[in-house]
Amino acid sequence: MRFLGSCIALSLMSGVPASAAQGVNPQLRSCTTAKDVPYCRVQRGRFVYDWTRAHRGEYAAQRNVAFCLRFGCDGAVKVNMVAACAWRIVIIGSDAPWERGDLMNYKADCAGIGRRGDAMAHILFERIYKRPLEIDAEELVTSLTHEHPKQPER
Repeated sequence: MRFLGSCIALSLMSGVPASAAQGVNPQLRSCTTAKDVPYCRVQRGRFVYDWTRAHRGEYAAQRNVAFCLRFGCDGAVKVNMVAACAWRIVIIGSDAPWERGDLMNYKADCAGIGRRGDAMAHILFERIYKRPLEIDAEELVTSLTHEHPKQPER
Protein backbone atom coordinates (compact mmCIF):
# COMPACT_ATOMS: atom_id res chain seq x y z
CA MET A 1 0.00 0.00 0.00
CA ARG A 2 2.85 2.34 0.84
CA PHE A 3 4.42 1.64 -2.58
CA LEU A 4 1.14 2.49 -4.35
CA GLY A 5 0.93 5.75 -2.41
CA SER A 6 4.48 6.62 -3.44
CA CYS A 7 3.65 5.88 -7.08
CA ILE A 8 0.60 8.11 -6.96
CA ALA A 9 2.55 10.91 -5.31
CA LEU A 10 5.35 10.62 -7.86
CA SER A 11 2.85 10.63 -10.69
CA LEU A 12 1.11 13.74 -9.39
CA MET A 13 4.40 15.53 -8.89
CA SER A 14 5.45 14.82 -12.46
CA GLY A 15 2.22 16.29 -13.81
CA VAL A 16 1.04 13.10 -15.50
CA PRO A 17 -2.49 12.09 -14.56
CA ALA A 18 -2.24 9.38 -11.91
CA SER A 19 -4.94 7.32 -13.58
CA ALA A 20 -2.96 7.07 -16.79
CA ALA A 21 0.05 5.67 -14.99
CA GLN A 22 -1.73 3.30 -12.58
CA GLY A 23 -3.17 0.68 -14.86
CA VAL A 24 -6.37 -0.20 -16.60
CA ASN A 25 -8.99 0.15 -13.83
CA PRO A 26 -8.82 3.95 -13.48
CA GLN A 27 -9.38 4.18 -17.25
CA LEU A 28 -12.73 2.37 -17.06
CA ARG A 29 -16.19 3.87 -16.56
CA SER A 30 -19.19 2.24 -14.98
CA CYS A 31 -21.62 0.86 -17.53
CA THR A 32 -24.66 1.33 -15.28
CA THR A 33 -25.70 4.55 -17.02
CA ALA A 34 -24.69 3.57 -20.55
CA LYS A 35 -27.30 3.60 -23.31
CA ASP A 36 -26.52 -0.03 -24.09
CA VAL A 37 -25.29 -1.66 -20.88
CA PRO A 38 -24.43 -5.10 -22.33
CA TYR A 39 -22.47 -3.52 -25.20
CA CYS A 40 -20.65 -1.21 -22.79
CA ARG A 41 -19.60 -4.24 -20.73
CA VAL A 42 -18.28 -5.94 -23.85
CA GLN A 43 -16.31 -2.79 -24.72
CA ARG A 44 -14.87 -2.65 -21.19
CA GLY A 45 -13.75 -6.27 -21.45
CA ARG A 46 -12.20 -5.65 -24.84
CA PHE A 47 -10.36 -2.59 -23.53
CA VAL A 48 -8.93 -4.54 -20.58
CA TYR A 49 -7.78 -7.26 -23.00
CA ASP A 50 -6.24 -4.70 -25.37
CA TRP A 51 -4.61 -2.79 -22.50
CA THR A 52 -2.63 -5.87 -21.48
CA ARG A 53 -1.62 -6.65 -25.06
CA ALA A 54 -0.74 -3.00 -25.76
CA HIS A 55 1.71 -2.96 -22.87
CA ARG A 56 3.34 -6.04 -24.41
CA GLY A 57 3.94 -4.04 -27.59
CA GLU A 58 1.14 -5.40 -29.80
CA TYR A 59 0.42 -2.85 -32.51
CA ALA A 60 -3.32 -3.47 -33.04
CA ALA A 61 -3.95 -3.37 -29.29
CA GLN A 62 -2.04 -0.09 -29.00
CA ARG A 63 -4.22 1.41 -31.71
CA ASN A 64 -7.37 0.16 -29.97
CA VAL A 65 -6.28 1.59 -26.62
CA ALA A 66 -5.47 4.97 -28.15
CA PHE A 67 -8.83 5.02 -29.93
CA CYS A 68 -10.78 4.20 -26.78
CA LEU A 69 -8.88 6.79 -24.74
CA ARG A 70 -9.74 9.38 -27.40
CA PHE A 71 -13.41 8.54 -27.98
CA GLY A 72 -14.50 6.59 -24.89
CA CYS A 73 -15.62 3.39 -26.65
CA ASP A 74 -19.34 3.89 -26.14
CA GLY A 75 -18.97 5.10 -22.56
CA ALA A 76 -16.86 2.15 -21.39
CA VAL A 77 -13.60 4.12 -21.09
CA LYS A 78 -12.84 7.56 -19.67
CA VAL A 79 -11.74 9.98 -22.38
CA ASN A 80 -8.13 11.00 -21.73
CA MET A 81 -6.63 13.00 -24.58
CA VAL A 82 -3.14 13.07 -23.04
CA ALA A 83 -3.04 9.29 -22.67
CA ALA A 84 -4.45 8.83 -26.19
CA CYS A 85 -1.68 11.07 -27.52
CA ALA A 86 0.94 9.13 -25.53
CA TRP A 87 -0.20 5.86 -27.09
CA ARG A 88 -0.03 7.45 -30.56
CA ILE A 89 3.55 8.48 -29.79
CA VAL A 90 4.29 4.90 -28.68
CA ILE A 91 2.96 3.62 -32.00
CA ILE A 92 5.04 5.91 -34.21
CA GLY A 93 8.03 6.14 -31.88
CA SER A 94 8.61 2.43 -31.49
CA ASP A 95 10.51 0.17 -33.81
CA ALA A 96 7.32 -1.70 -34.66
CA PRO A 97 5.68 -1.34 -38.08
CA TRP A 98 2.96 1.27 -38.45
CA GLU A 99 0.71 2.63 -41.17
CA ARG A 100 0.35 6.07 -42.72
CA GLY A 101 -2.98 6.47 -40.89
CA ASP A 102 -1.07 6.35 -37.61
CA LEU A 103 0.55 9.68 -38.51
CA MET A 104 -2.87 11.22 -39.10
CA ASN A 105 -4.15 9.72 -35.84
CA TYR A 106 -1.16 11.15 -33.99
CA LYS A 107 -1.84 14.60 -35.39
CA ALA A 108 -5.56 14.38 -34.55
CA ASP A 109 -5.13 12.92 -31.06
CA CYS A 110 -2.29 15.21 -30.02
CA ALA A 111 -3.73 18.42 -31.46
CA GLY A 112 -5.21 20.80 -28.98
CA ILE A 113 -3.75 19.30 -25.80
CA GLY A 114 -1.39 22.27 -25.40
CA ARG A 115 2.23 22.45 -24.35
CA ARG A 116 1.60 21.05 -20.88
CA GLY A 117 -0.47 18.18 -22.30
CA ASP A 118 2.25 17.48 -24.85
CA ALA A 119 4.89 17.37 -22.12
CA MET A 120 2.69 15.06 -20.04
CA ALA A 121 2.14 12.79 -23.07
CA HIS A 122 5.89 12.50 -23.56
CA ILE A 123 6.39 11.58 -19.88
CA LEU A 124 3.62 9.01 -20.16
CA PHE A 125 5.22 7.67 -23.37
CA GLU A 126 8.44 7.05 -21.43
CA ARG A 127 6.52 5.21 -18.71
CA ILE A 128 4.70 3.04 -21.25
CA TYR A 129 7.63 2.41 -23.59
CA LYS A 130 10.29 2.26 -20.85
CA ARG A 131 12.72 4.48 -22.72
CA PRO A 132 12.90 8.14 -23.75
CA LEU A 133 11.81 9.26 -27.18
CA GLU A 134 14.97 10.03 -29.13
CA ILE A 135 13.52 13.15 -30.81
CA ASP A 136 10.43 15.24 -30.25
CA ALA A 137 7.30 13.47 -31.52
CA GLU A 138 6.41 16.38 -33.81
CA GLU A 139 9.88 16.27 -35.40
CA LEU A 140 9.52 12.52 -35.78
CA VAL A 141 6.17 12.86 -37.51
CA THR A 142 7.49 15.58 -39.81
CA SER A 143 10.45 13.42 -40.81
CA LEU A 144 8.25 10.35 -41.29
CA THR A 145 5.77 12.17 -43.49
CA HIS A 146 8.50 12.57 -46.05
CA GLU A 147 9.45 8.88 -45.95
CA HIS A 148 7.54 5.74 -46.70
CA PRO A 149 6.09 4.24 -43.53
CA LYS A 150 7.17 0.84 -42.31
CA GLN A 151 4.69 -1.78 -43.41
CA PRO A 152 2.89 -3.65 -40.63
CA GLU A 153 3.36 -7.39 -40.42
CA ARG A 154 0.41 -9.29 -41.71
